[in-house]
Amino acid sequence: MLAEWSSTKSYEANDICISVATLPDIDGETTIEILNANKPINNRNMVLAYEGPMETPTGKVSVSTSHSLDIIGMDVLSNSCLVQVWINRLMDPDHIIFVVQI
Repeated sequence: MLAEWSSTKSYEANDICISVATLPDIDGETTIEILNANKPINNRNMVLAYEGPMETPTGKVSVSTSHSLDIIGMDVLSNSCLVQVWINRLMDPDHIIFVVQI
């Protein structure tokens, strides 16, 4: 179930989903990374937009398009994990890093 948009933040989240606004397709591409929190992260010039728990009943964290097409994913070791979302700018980011504590 997608997180419902209700504000002007660059993200919305619920127990099982974190939705992040991105640069519109017409304006260019968006780079998306999903990284293990136990490894070094180059988040220079990035802003922490969100940090919180996410339920992972399938044992996987996936990044999907607004059309529900999975584009990248990571297996996790439990039914929940901590996720950080780093963005390079507050509005229409074109670089997003999901950091997952597996």
